[in-house]
Amino acid sequence: MPDSESEDNSRITELWKQAERAYDEYEARGDLNTLEVCIQSFRLVMDMTEDDSPEKAATLTNLGISLNARYEATGELRDLKESISLEQLADALTPDDSPDKSIRLQNLAASLFSLFKREGRSEDLEEAINLWTRAIELE
Repeated sequence: MPDSESEDNSRITELWKQAERAYDEYEARGDLNTLEVCIQSFRLVMDMTEDDSPEKAATLTNLGISLNARYEATGELRDLKESISLEQLADALTPDDSPDKSIRLQNLAASLFSLFKREGRSEDLEEAINLWTRAIELE
């Protein structure tokens, strides 16, 4: 009989793949229903992933990217703000020497730039520029 941890890991893998397929389909067809499937799947993965797991930051990043895509499609500000919060958490969980650090900084910077375009606050633009600069320095 499989143990609970291996069942959870299998379910996480299944949900992750479902989310990726849904995002790819959204990008190909622009169907918001598939983006919703993606977001809900990544939310479940996030909830099931332990905070100290090396996969937590990747999950937060992908959920943030998906929410940002929904913001771009609908203009719903709460999606952008949640995306930024998730990407900030992903950044905090990613060590500076990680090969993923630069792309996570770039994703966060892009979201902050979107917030600047929406609200016009110079501090969002300044933070985006600083993050892009850090990302380039890590390359």
